[in-house]
Parts: sequence; C-alpha cells; structure tokens
Amino acid sequence: MIPPPSTPQILATVVQEVLGRAAPHLALLGWHKSIELYEEVKILKERRRAEKEQAIQAAMQAPLDELFAKKQSQATTVARRMEFVEKQSQATAAARQLAEGLGVDLSQLKGSGAEGRITVEDVLSAKISWTSRTP
Repeated sequence: MIPPPSTPQILATVVQEVLGRAAPHLALLGWHKSIELYEEVKILKERRRAEKEQAIQAAMQAPLDELFAKKQSQATTVARRMEFVEKQSQATAAARQLAEGLGVDLSQLKGSGAEGRITVEDVLSAKISWTSRTP
C-alpha cells in the first residue's frame, strides 16, 4: 500500500498549482504565510488587470473625444452657415447688395419689413449706428 501524501506535500502541490515556480519556497514558510502571499499575489494580479483595462479604455477614449470635438465643430459651422443663408434669404435683393457693398453682416440684423425681411433701411440704419459707435 502507498502511504498518503503528507500535509507539506499537499500544501506544496496546491501552492505550486497556484503560484508556479516560487511555490516550493513558499510552502516552506508555512500554511499561513503561503495563504497571505497567495492573497497578495492575487490582489496584485487584479490590480494589474484593472490598470490594463483603464489604459485600454483611455487609449480608446482619446480618438473618440477627438472625433466628437471635430463633429461638434462641423455642426457649429453648419449651423452658422444655415443661419447666414437664412438671413440672406430674409433680406431683399437690394438690401443684400447694399450690405455687401457697405460690409454689413446681415446675420446681425433684425428685419423690420414684411414677415421680418431685412430692408435697405435696416442695412443703412445698422451701418450708421455701427459707424457712430466707433470712436
């Protein structure tokens, strides 16, 4: 009959399975120390795994943030262009031509004509008020 393995042999085998090459040395420290070291190694492995996950998430987030900022900038530009086109369409042809000649930004004006259309008078009054503000 083969004798059953001793407690140190069982301990060495279990620790070997869990900790690898350092197991025989750790088994000599005793059961309690081996458990403590096992727990510390387990915590360190978990910490490293969490750090790797955070690094991966950060690496993935940076391009997403950059893409989001770019899309937001494009949306702002499109909104400004739409506002400009809308204001241009709200101005009469004569008001648009006069505003271009005087350097008046139609998007800054509020129309006083029918249905809020910008008229020649609106352009002239804006130019006069802007000129009088400048010292």
